[in-house]
Amino acid sequence: ALGAVYLIRHLGERYGYAERFERSNATRMVSATVTWTAIERSPFIGYGSWPRDPELARLRDQLVTKAKGVTAFRTTAQDDLIIAHSQFLQGWLEGGILGLTFFGYLAWVLFRQLTWLSLISPFTSLTPLIAFMQLLCAWNLVFSPFSGAQRLYIPATCVFICYVAAKSGELRWMQNQ
Repeated sequence: ALGAVYLIRHLGERYGYAERFERSNATRMVSATVTWTAIERSPFIGYGSWPRDPELARLRDQLVTKAKGVTAFRTTAQDDLIIAHSQFLQGWLEGGILGLTFFGYLAWVLFRQLTWLSLISPFTSLTPLIAFMQLLCAWNLVFSPFSGAQRLYIPATCVFICYVAAKSGELRWMQNQ
């Protein structure tokens, strides 16, 4: 782990990735700020799938330009699109309280199941795949947008969640079937 951190830092300094990381973090923070403003406007029902608001998109572009010192660029198709770089925030933005509840419950179940997989569960041939998918989903809950491939990983992970729940005895009604 220390070697990987050293290598990434060394390559980042040598090839200019460090500046890219800083600009990327600035964009994430601006997106989270603008998303929070949108959530304050509609906290209960959200904006629906692929939320759009030209005023907030312009605010985001202004803040990105200020933070990065470079003019923000968007394609015409994304001119008024609001994207948070967090599934919790994006779920709340799109689905209101119900969206936030889903991602909160998903985080709780992932925490419980990863703990069970790590400490109690006997090792099977599926354990690495299940652990990888659940860790990937947990990471993406906080650090990735709710878009594209993430919309496929979440249902796949939910299938593994049901499998682990049945295996661990959480779903007692399935054992009686």
